[in-house]
Amino acid sequence: CLRRLSVRHNYIGTLGGQAIAAAPLTSLRLLDLRDNAIGDAGVVAIASSATLANLTTLLLAENQISDAGALALAKSPYLERIVEIRLGNNPIGSAARHALQSRFGHRVIFDS
Repeated sequence: CLRRLSVRHNYIGTLGGQAIAAAPLTSLRLLDLRDNAIGDAGVVAIASSATLANLTTLLLAENQISDAGALALAKSPYLERIVEIRLGNNPIGSAARHALQSRFGHRVIFDS
């Protein structure tokens, strides 16, 4: 079973992010999507994916994620096991950053 998936720097875009969110990846622990331009729609799909509920590490730096995507992560009912979530180099405002920090504490990192 697949536990780690790294597709960084492949520019999979929103559709790629949505496809990963829809895939049967229930054993996945680490998802590295750095520098893929998945945007808010891609990250909303990931945050809404029950099949990704076992993720412990989510690497999303450089993905054009703004407040809408960040808030979806902060409100996700499926990201309970996260130990590290990286969101560096995304245009996330201070209110959304605060929501993420309230949810994940030191587990959310805003540098690459």
